[in-house]
Amino acid sequence: MGLRIGSWPGFGDHNNKFMELFLGGLRDADCEIISIETVNDIPTSGLDVLILHWAEKLFWEARDRWDILARMLTLINRLKQIRPKTKVVWLVHNLQPHEPRKFKNLIWPFYIRALARNIDAALTLSPGTVPVVREHLGALKHKPVAWAWHPAYPRLCQGTHNAGAARSARGWETEHYVFGYCGQIRPYKGVDDLINVFLRSENPSWRLLIAGRASSSEFEDILEDKAVADPRIRLEFGDMSEVEYEMAILCCDTIVAPFRKYLHSGSLVHAMSVGRQVLTPRTPFSNALAKQVGRDWVALYDGPLSVDALQEAEQGRNESDNADLSEFDPKRVGEQIVAFFQSL
Repeated sequence: MGLRIGSWPGFGDHNNKFMELFLGGLRDADCEIISIETVNDIPTSGLDVLILHWAEKLFWEARDRWDILARMLTLINRLKQIRPKTKVVWLVHNLQPHEPRKFKNLIWPFYIRALARNIDAALTLSPGTVPVVREHLGALKHKPVAWAWHPAYPRLCQGTHNAGAARSARGWETEHYVFGYCGQIRPYKGVDDLINVFLRSENPSWRLLIAGRASSSEFEDILEDKAVADPRIRLEFGDMSEVEYEMAILCCDTIVAPFRKYLHSGSLVHAMSVGRQVLTPRTPFSNALAKQVGRDWVALYDGPLSVDALQEAEQGRNESDNADLSEFDPKRVGEQIVAFFQSL
């Protein structure tokens, strides 16, 4: 029988496909998965390993600052109870919360130090981000830190006819070169920078698709005001089903992810899983992806996004629609992680 692994959050987190892939890979590696909804649900016994995802999720669940403090104390006390019999592993998705409010910024360093004292190891989602985590989270200095690739996504819409259908539905032709951003539209993801740069381009065959749910109606208005003058730009705001999301990606030749600050990104892996090149700033994570998959799949740029970077991505794009993501197979990733857990 394999390891009995608790995960916070677990399979019940239906808003994030990552959890299904990551935990599914562990289950395929013969582990039993116990889904944990809140920190209050962490069992005090019976687990071999507890995985903590998104330490900042504690903030998302809390009603106010007092509730944050109460949940922090609950989590730390629960970890003290279950160790050392249960090994606690923190999967570091982010170095800090995205766009946090003042109180969360203030409490975060204290929270992370307390958390790090009560875990046994940490994981990242690429070899390139291990030294970054060690440098920026000094509390992990004496803890084992391993890595496993962000698992690849299954393809739901096979065949080039789907890409053609996605373009035709938007009034675009096969000769158009489509850049796109698909997913949650938040200020730190640089979508407004992408629109600004695209507006400076003069290529009549280029098109730009922005598709996804914006963080606020005010941010939607900002983007609409920028895009209204250029008929080459199409904005599609709102939630998308998995199939709609994949069809939006398929509509594009290159997915542009001009993120201003991040540690890992599932959207880059998702785009390649669907067979699309990504263009993104040079970071430890994107560098590692480019080395593994190739620069024709992961086009990198330094400094601010530019029209030149868009042109270079178009010229260097791989015409194939199948990147070699064998190392990102969820089961292989799960087996790698299990081997690490067993070493603890």
